[in-house]
Amino acid sequence: MARVSLLIVLATCQVDKLTNTPPPVATLSLQPSEVRDSAAVGSAAVGGDSLAVLNTGPGTLSWSARLAMGGSWLAFVGPASGTAPAKLRLAFNPQGLPTGVYRDTVVVSAANASGSPGRVPVEFVVHPCMAVPIAPDVQVSDSITTWDCAAPHRSSSFARVYGFTAQAGDSIAIFMSSTALDAYVTLDTS
Repeated sequence: MARVSLLIVLATCQVDKLTNTPPPVATLSLQPSEVRDSAAVGSAAVGGDSLAVLNTGPGTLSWSARLAMGGSWLAFVGPASGTAPAKLRLAFNPQGLPTGVYRDTVVVSAANASGSPGRVPVEFVVHPCMAVPIAPDVQVSDSITTWDCAAPHRSSSFARVYGFTAQAGDSIAIFMSSTALDAYVTLDTS
């Protein structure tokens, strides 16, 4: 009987070794929670934005990113993996895209981290040329860049579209000068 009691005491003395505190767990956080961008149809300029990859818990957080659908209009600029905190840079390429809404999701994974994988929806809108309102008899000084839309009347060219209100019978004079390119003015009515 004395022997049985001694074994029970020895076995219970080791219980504290089995209940150690678990190691700290890193926590993945992505900011912002969604990314949106837009470009004019025919634009050739690549836009950009970024996501913050953060660890809101203890320990070290190593991460890697991928695109859920892998559309050609969205890409990573620079590393797509690393250690938090970090910036994950995105590039939006409108070249060759017709007007419409394009969607994908950035998926960031971190091994053994709470909140992993993290997902950030991305939306890219390619919109038609938008007319900038101007007032007659006011001088406008502007420039055309690859951020502008495709010229509605001249293929392989960029354009700025302006709009003003006039009445039938009004007389309008438009003067344009450019030293950098062969510029054209086209007047449409609607």
